[in-house]
Amino acid sequence: MSNKTPLLGENVIFTGIPRSSEATNLVERLGGNAVIAPMIATKEIVSADDLDQLQRCNLYDWLIFTSQSSVKAFHSKMMKYQVDVSFFTAKIAVVGSETANAIEKVGLSVHFTPTIFSADIFVQEFPEIASLTDRCLFVKGNLAKDTITAGLNNEVDEWTIYETVELEENKEYVKKLLKSEESCSIIF
Repeated sequence: MSNKTPLLGENVIFTGIPRSSEATNLVERLGGNAVIAPMIATKEIVSADDLDQLQRCNLYDWLIFTSQSSVKAFHSKMMKYQVDVSFFTAKIAVVGSETANAIEKVGLSVHFTPTIFSADIFVQEFPEIASLTDRCLFVKGNLAKDTITAGLNNEVDEWTIYETVELEENKEYVKKLLKSEESCSIIF
């Protein structure tokens, strides 16, 4: 007979930004205690020229998003300045199905997603559907790598729209749990 609660008494610490409850529910079904303690969070960067930057989006042929966080911050600015999705004329390229889903939830359409959800593959496949003269705006976070910008032969401008910040309070909480006598596992 197999043990149906192999995680009984185990604190399973999730240090990433929660995207769904599937993994935490599984931990609890297996007898464990799911501890949500993200080490980082994303925070929209608010600037006095946000409305101008939104309006400049139409100077580009493509808007490129590589994360749900960039879509969330972009949508927040749209809502703040009451800019409707019908305003945007640029095509949209994304890396990944979750980013595509986030774009579609906003009400925009995705025109390009690479066959493999990787920025390296994106820069290989994007030239097949975009002209070299197409101007691109990469809507990104402060920690985004330069793979898109450096890897495309197109003119690519960047708009850093959110930043990743450390959550000190969760660091301390995880340290306390790890120093306790309780059994812990960490998922990064």
